[in-house]
Amino acid sequence: MPKVDRDAGWLDSVGVEPPAPAFISNVNRLMGTRAWLEQYDQYAPVADRLRYLTLFYMGELERTFDATAVSYPVRTVSGQLKYYLIFLTRHIAGLLAMSDVIYRVDNQYEREQKDYIQNAPDRRAALTGQAPLWSPGELMATTPSDAEVDARVTAALSPDILNVCKHRRVLTFGKLQEDLVLQWFGGALEKHYSKAVRALEKSGLLRLTPGSRLDSSTRLEFPGD
Repeated sequence: MPKVDRDAGWLDSVGVEPPAPAFISNVNRLMGTRAWLEQYDQYAPVADRLRYLTLFYMGELERTFDATAVSYPVRTVSGQLKYYLIFLTRHIAGLLAMSDVIYRVDNQYEREQKDYIQNAPDRRAALTGQAPLWSPGELMATTPSDAEVDARVTAALSPDILNVCKHRRVLTFGKLQEDLVLQWFGGALEKHYSKAVRALEKSGLLRLTPGSRLDSSTRLEFPGD
């Protein structure tokens, strides 16, 4: 989607009426249809318009290639949206692999953003000649550790795992991840699934073969009400 923004220059405008011909022409070529204009709100915020165009394009890709499309917002280190990265695949293994990649990329982005925030007072002081209002330590005081992040992801993932297992009654660990990959795309790794399943097993909410190693073929069973 960045080509629409950069080439036509209209997406960043606010309340321009009618849409610039170059913008419409570029989007028509990209989408392969003019149908996107039917619900396009030219007065919506720029981020909302970009998201709408991205979702429309993803839908066209899915219909054309009989595949699944997912997106990831690429942002500057200060948090400004640049564009959406779109990933298209026909195989569940592709979704699982890309979900892992996105999770790791997102974690790396958060680390770089922390560095940016930590250095922000020094940059502001250099530009304005004023002393920083907060120290880097004060700015980062509420930043969770990696272990805390893992614990939060695992805790949030557990109810969804339990719901899937309750619905299916019996399934494999691999199938569990496949069932949740779109809902949790870029939000969890296999280690989080493993920790959540083990915690549910320990609490008696899930049943596994005693002493079994947890891999894609491991059988999970919901014991029932």
